[in-house]
Amino acid sequence: MAGLTRDYNPFANLDLHIPVAYWEDVKQYTTTQGGAGDTSEQSSPFLRYVDLWAAAIAIGAEEGAYVSVSGAEQHRFHTGQVLQGDLVRIEFLQLVAIAHSKDPFVVTQPSKVIEIADAYAAGGLPILIEWLGGGVQTPMVSVTKKMIHYLAEKTPSQ
Repeated sequence: MAGLTRDYNPFANLDLHIPVAYWEDVKQYTTTQGGAGDTSEQSSPFLRYVDLWAAAIAIGAEEGAYVSVSGAEQHRFHTGQVLQGDLVRIEFLQLVAIAHSKDPFVVTQPSKVIEIADAYAAGGLPILIEWLGGGVQTPMVSVTKKMIHYLAEKTPSQ
């Protein structure tokens, strides 16, 4: 079976989106916010916008929180070029799209894959933002504790 090569990126020319309603929060919790505010790992636990976006997709998919957002309500934060060489994340997006659509051939439609990813990100962002801002601890500690608790609840007992 042939594997994907590092130059494989079906999303390179597609726009990636965050709902406008969460854009300020996304900037707050990523170090790519352009130097405004505290960019320490404790205050801004995600390095890049795409990292926070991917976490929101995972949460949205797990929760079944699929929220279609119209173009006017979305902020284009990058193109899929940011995924170049990130084969694990590319496969993650494709697997989420397959699970959502129940159609393995959805991967032949990169714009549909990103549409699905954006919708799950829109659904997962409110949860992730709550985890980041909840509590008296730093966002890093808060989100880490919430994720550990969340995963423990989702793990089937033996």
